[in-house]
Amino acid sequence: MNELVLEIGGIPSVLRCNQPLVLDQLAGRYRDYLIPEKAGFTLSITLLGASGNPDLHGAILEFEQDFIRLRGDLFEGEIDLAAETARLVIDSRHAFEDSEYFLRLIYAFMAFKTGGVLLHAAGVVRQAAAFLFLGHSGSGKSTSVRLSKEFTILSDDMVLITRREGQWLAASTPFWNAGFPQSTPCSAPVKGLFFLHKAIEIKLQPLPRAEALAELITNIPVVTLDPARNDALIDRGFAILSAIPAYRLSFLRDVPFWPSIEQGLGID
Repeated sequence: MNELVLEIGGIPSVLRCNQPLVLDQLAGRYRDYLIPEKAGFTLSITLLGASGNPDLHGAILEFEQDFIRLRGDLFEGEIDLAAETARLVIDSRHAFEDSEYFLRLIYAFMAFKTGGVLLHAAGVVRQAAAFLFLGHSGSGKSTSVRLSKEFTILSDDMVLITRREGQWLAASTPFWNAGFPQSTPCSAPVKGLFFLHKAIEIKLQPLPRAEALAELITNIPVVTLDPARNDALIDRGFAILSAIPAYRLSFLRDVPFWPSIEQGLGID
């Protein structure tokens, strides 16, 4: 079985697939994140056919501590966080997309296990600091990136944050939307969290801790589906918000918002 070795946000993984064509597509997608070493979480994808149309996004997830089962029509899978292994057996005409979604699931749980989180967020690095713009699909994450083209982009969809040497770092990921220029691996200390809200005027408002916590948790994918992790999620959220200021950013689609952030945070 052919394989790729990659690293995202400091978390290495080995991706194996029985279909070379799909593996080549994934290698192209993750080309800047490939590494030579064979170490880390190992996931195996077995494609049984190319005629099915499974709904992997709607998979039923069953949790038994660090063991997660995925069930649905035309696929079955499991993630063993303790053993750092995972497998997916699937019949899919969208093998590339389903393989990538499975990888996103794994990185969401692995990020949480290692003390960080994977966030629904666009990320921009300016003056060696990361600014994260959070929200679900349609909230304006890609717009925030489009209005920040002069800066380094971490992603327009998902950013992984981890705590290292006493500070929270935001790392780029290859989990980006179609049509978005691929980011290269980089990371930076997080300067602020900005929860996006489309409005008729630009406004930056500090968020109370409780409100920011609720917003933050809703932007952590799949981990929130496990009730047994709720207390740890709240603790992780408070740890993040104790170190990083959070704001609600109201903005217009085509109007630059950086002057409001500069004024609110006192940056040049």
